[in-house]
Amino acid sequence: MRYCGHKMLNLILMMLALFSSSAMADGAYQQYTCSNYNDMHSCSGSCIKQEYTLDFKVNPSNSTVIKIFFENGKQSNSVVLDKCKVVDNDNWDCSSSFTSGQSMIESEHRLANGIFTAGQSVVNTVDFSRRALGDYYCAKKKGFLNFFD
Repeated sequence: MRYCGHKMLNLILMMLALFSSSAMADGAYQQYTCSNYNDMHSCSGSCIKQEYTLDFKVNPSNSTVIKIFFENGKQSNSVVLDKCKVVDNDNWDCSSSFTSGQSMIESEHRLANGIFTAGQSVVNTVDFSRRALGDYYCAKKKGFLNFFD
């Protein structure tokens, strides 16, 4: 009976190791949709988990990032982000802005501190109020601790 218990424990430990290594695959980010700018930056609060994941291919030599979308484990789309400020594969900023009258349009695509953020906002340059142009998005690197959320 004791031998059977050790076999069961070893089997459980092997399954946990396999499960956690596949859940912690490098570059796999879980996408969320957020209702406001602050929640987008923390990737929490109002953010709702989406059915698809993201990955990124970063090319520091030409300052580009390719954002790759996956649905059901298969690549579904990709977008090239250019004019990026690339520090390394895990820290880059492809954001831009332009001003027209009393409004500034901000477009954000950024990966920093393990959180990807994306969205567009209109900022009033007089009172600095902000409103969204569409949805705000964030993504967190998938790992064992946030695999079940």
